Amino acid sequence: MKQSEKKPRLKVFQKRFELLRKEHGSNNTDFAEFLKMSRQTVGFYLNGDRVPDALNLIKIAEKCNVSADWLLGLTNTRSQDIEIKQICEKIGLEEQVIIQLQGIYEGRDYEPETIEGINSILSSSIFQLLARDYVRLKRFTEKVTAEYKEHSFGELEDPIHEEGEVITLKGCRACDYYRSKIIDQFSIMLDMDIPVYQTTKAYFSLLEAGLEKI
Repeated sequence: MKQSEKKPRLKVFQKRFELLRKEHGSNNTDFAEFLKMSRQTVGFYLNGDRVPDALNLIKIAEKCNVSADWLLGLTNTRSQDIEIKQICEKIGLEEQVIIQLQGIYEGRDYEPETIEGINSILSSSIFQLLARDYVRLKRFTEKVTAEYKEHSFGELEDPIHEEGEVITLKGCRACDYYRSKIIDQFSIMLDMDIPVYQTTKAYFSLLEAGLEKI
């Protein structure tokens, strides 16, 4: 088997180690110096020819502020923070989301009203539908984009289950369908959580109608 055809010893480690090198924004020599390792050792890891022993694994984790479990592919949570790791594994949210919410709670990044708004949105009965259709729109848009690049127009279809019926839409029409649903659901959520909005809207509509008659 040729050198280029060799399979990495531990592919997930190789990929994540390469990701750390790219994030560090350095070449192999600078990255090796940062890790306090030889350039040859770093090259072996990047090529997938070797996996680190326990000591080097700990060194990489500490230097790059990631968990050893993440490096080995045992978890998708990078953080060394046990609490963040447990929250991610329990509720399924990504680590960056938890860190961002933590920053909001501690008042580092946003206005105080932000956390109140997040609580209102997440507690809404419409939120699950909104989040679901947002993901569907995102995924299907990616498929349509790939179809466009491959010039295979009209082949991509999406069966949509709506009130017991199955509607099949193609390409951009499916994207438009999900986009409209998201907008409608967000409007419903606003109406449910802020009913005064509709009252105010109706008042201004009447006011505008009265002004037009003058």
